[in-house]
Amino acid sequence: MDVKKISIAALFAALTFVVTYITGFIRTPLPGGYLNVGDAVIFISGILFGPSVGFVAGSIGSSLSDLLYGSVNFAPGTFVIKGIEGLLVGLIFNSLKERKNILSILISVIGIIAISFSFFAFQQPNLTSDNINSLYAFSIIGFSFLILGVVGGFVNKFRNDILAIYSMIVGGIEMVLGYYLYETFILQYAALLEVPLNALQAAVSVVVAFIILKALRRTS
Repeated sequence: MDVKKISIAALFAALTFVVTYITGFIRTPLPGGYLNVGDAVIFISGILFGPSVGFVAGSIGSSLSDLLYGSVNFAPGTFVIKGIEGLLVGLIFNSLKERKNILSILISVIGIIAISFSFFAFQQPNLTSDNINSLYAFSIIGFSFLILGVVGGFVNKFRNDILAIYSMIVGGIEMVLGYYLYETFILQYAALLEVPLNALQAAVSVVVAFIILKALRRTS
């Protein structure tokens, strides 16, 4: 990265930290867990400035918030998971925005991933009714994306918006899946409790980031 990009990355890492820390007042059932909308800043940084800035913003900004919240158990996982989240969003959006015929395939892929995740999660023992309802909702979303990708008639008309949303959703899924694996195999928590909460956090962050991106484009 050149000096300008390093400065931008540092700025977005600081913004990610501030937003994550300020909005992270809602605690989750697992020790050290909390909800926030810092993902919105990570999404914006990746889309506007590319994968390297997205990675720095996600990894450094988010893990610093964990450390200050006392969530030391989550900080190493957060560094990797949120860094990859920003990297993925930036990589997908900026590498595919010039390609015209790939969005329908990508939308189908995200649907298949969501359906597959729901299928394997349904195999877990001792699911609560809330877990089951969340997985049913996740399955419906997956089938919706699959159908949209197959039909996909209006994709090119709203190309940049759809690609931005798609990129953020992929990043959000990586975040949900990443924490599920980290909590299950590293922290050895009942990670399924966090899946609907992390999914909610990702969804809210997608909406917030999209609104901000649209506002920025109108003023530019």
